Amino acid sequence: MYDGLIFDLDGTLWSSVENCNRAICKMKRLHPEIREFSIEQSKSTMGYSNEQTRQYYFNEFSLEKSTELCTEFLAEISKDVLEKGATLYDGAVDTLRKLKKTHKLFIVSNCGHGFVEAFMHQTGTEDIFDDYEYCERTGLEKGGNIRLIVERNNLKNAAYIGDTVMDKTGAEQAGIDFIYASYGFGNLEAEKRIESICDIFNVL
Repeated sequence: MYDGLIFDLDGTLWSSVENCNRAICKMKRLHPEIREFSIEQSKSTMGYSNEQTRQYYFNEFSLEKSTELCTEFLAEISKDVLEKGATLYDGAVDTLRKLKKTHKLFIVSNCGHGFVEAFMHQTGTEDIFDDYEYCERTGLEKGGNIRLIVERNNLKNAAYIGDTVMDKTGAEQAGIDFIYASYGFGNLEAEKRIESICDIFNVL
């Protein structure tokens, strides 16, 4: 039995595609030199690390300028999520509350400051998660942040639930099991998979 379940956010518990698109549109208004991006392009970046986000949206600028723009962009996403919420997957909160009765629960996300906190505020799940970590706070890729959670909480047999190849790779790098959320943004092969968040009980 797993002693810890570590969740990705986007594509696993909810989708912030529309928040991301609104944020980049706002950035375009504030900085007209930024290129136009469609909502489908925003969707393709779900799960990106900070560095991947910087390169995708702002790579035509200098490293210093693109880093500043990326930091501002991530802050705008978190602000939008905090104000408007995002698209929560059916059954996500109920499933988390049931899991909490038997497991320690965690979040590891490639996101900016305030995003995880905004998720918990919007969904009323502040009391559910034992710990969380994210890319902008540590500067680490997903595998490194998963390892931090495992070590910090003395987990002996944890699993990471995510929806992209980056999530799978991160779990492998951290030496823990991966459960593929096939309803998310990725397309990959995995031994353990769920078709909805509620299916996780069948895997466990």
